[in-house]
Amino acid sequence: QKTAYEIVMWLEFRRVLFRSTIILECGATGFPVPRVFWYFNDTSLVANSSFVEIVNAKKGEHEGRYRCVVKNPAGSISASANLKVNESEC
Repeated sequence: QKTAYEIVMWLEFRRVLFRSTIILECGATGFPVPRVFWYFNDTSLVANSSFVEIVNAKKGEHEGRYRCVVKNPAGSISASANLKVNESEC
Protein backbone atom coordinates (compact mmCIF):
# COMPACT_ATOMS: atom_id res chain seq x y z
CA GLN A 1 0.00 0.00 0.00
CA LYS A 2 1.31 3.42 -0.98
CA THR A 3 1.22 6.10 1.65
CA ALA A 4 1.79 9.79 1.32
CA TYR A 5 5.20 11.21 2.07
CA GLU A 6 5.98 13.81 4.67
CA ILE A 7 9.05 16.00 5.03
CA VAL A 8 10.16 15.62 8.62
CA MET A 9 13.26 17.83 8.49
CA TRP A 10 12.55 21.18 6.82
CA LEU A 11 15.16 23.48 5.35
CA GLU A 12 15.45 26.95 6.85
CA PHE A 13 17.35 30.15 6.12
CA ARG A 14 20.98 29.86 7.18
CA ARG A 15 23.64 32.53 7.62
CA VAL A 16 27.09 30.94 7.84
CA LEU A 17 30.67 32.04 8.28
CA PHE A 18 33.08 32.29 5.36
CA ARG A 19 35.05 29.04 4.90
CA SER A 20 32.86 27.09 7.32
CA THR A 21 31.34 23.64 6.76
CA ILE A 22 27.56 23.40 6.59
CA ILE A 23 25.22 20.42 6.40
CA LEU A 24 21.73 21.01 5.01
CA GLU A 25 19.26 18.25 5.87
CA CYS A 26 15.90 17.30 4.44
CA GLY A 27 14.45 14.08 5.82
CA ALA A 28 11.23 12.43 4.72
CA THR A 29 9.01 9.47 5.55
CA GLY A 30 6.56 7.47 3.44
CA PHE A 31 5.98 4.16 1.69
CA PRO A 32 7.55 3.29 -0.61
CA VAL A 33 10.50 5.14 0.90
CA PRO A 34 10.74 8.51 -0.85
CA ARG A 35 13.76 9.58 -2.87
CA VAL A 36 15.34 12.95 -2.14
CA PHE A 37 16.73 15.19 -4.89
CA TRP A 38 18.75 18.37 -4.24
CA TYR A 39 19.03 21.56 -6.30
CA PHE A 40 21.17 24.66 -5.91
CA ASN A 41 19.76 27.67 -7.75
CA ASP A 42 17.72 25.15 -9.83
CA THR A 43 20.80 23.10 -10.82
CA SER A 44 20.72 19.43 -9.82
CA LEU A 45 23.17 18.47 -7.06
CA VAL A 46 22.74 15.09 -5.34
CA ALA A 47 20.13 12.40 -5.74
CA ASN A 48 18.73 10.21 -2.97
CA SER A 49 20.60 11.77 -0.06
CA SER A 50 18.97 13.32 2.99
CA PHE A 51 21.74 15.91 3.26
CA VAL A 52 24.11 18.16 1.32
CA GLU A 53 27.51 19.03 2.79
CA ILE A 54 29.15 22.32 1.88
CA VAL A 55 32.85 22.54 2.74
CA ASN A 56 34.81 25.81 2.81
CA ALA A 57 31.75 27.99 2.13
CA LYS A 58 32.32 30.95 -0.19
CA LYS A 59 29.96 33.81 -1.00
CA GLY A 60 30.07 33.62 -4.80
CA GLU A 61 30.19 29.85 -4.93
CA HIS A 62 27.76 28.54 -2.29
CA GLU A 63 25.39 31.40 -1.52
CA GLY A 64 21.89 31.02 -2.94
CA ARG A 65 18.75 28.90 -2.87
CA TYR A 66 18.90 25.21 -1.92
CA ARG A 67 15.87 23.04 -2.56
CA CYS A 68 15.13 19.43 -1.74
CA VAL A 69 12.43 17.54 -3.62
CA VAL A 70 10.99 14.38 -2.07
CA LYS A 71 9.31 11.90 -4.43
CA ASN A 72 7.59 8.54 -4.25
CA PRO A 73 4.77 6.99 -6.30
CA ALA A 74 2.23 8.93 -4.18
CA GLY A 75 3.63 12.24 -5.48
CA SER A 76 6.22 14.85 -4.60
CA ILE A 77 6.79 17.77 -2.25
CA SER A 78 9.63 20.26 -1.91
CA ALA A 79 11.24 22.55 0.64
CA SER A 80 13.73 25.32 0.03
CA ALA A 81 15.88 27.80 1.92
CA ASN A 82 18.43 30.47 1.16
CA LEU A 83 22.02 30.28 2.33
CA LYS A 84 23.89 33.51 3.03
CA VAL A 85 27.68 33.44 3.47
CA ASN A 86 29.35 36.20 5.46
CA GLU A 87 32.15 37.79 3.43
CA SER A 88 34.79 37.62 6.14
CA GLU A 89 35.73 35.32 8.97
CA CYS A 90 34.95 38.00 11.58
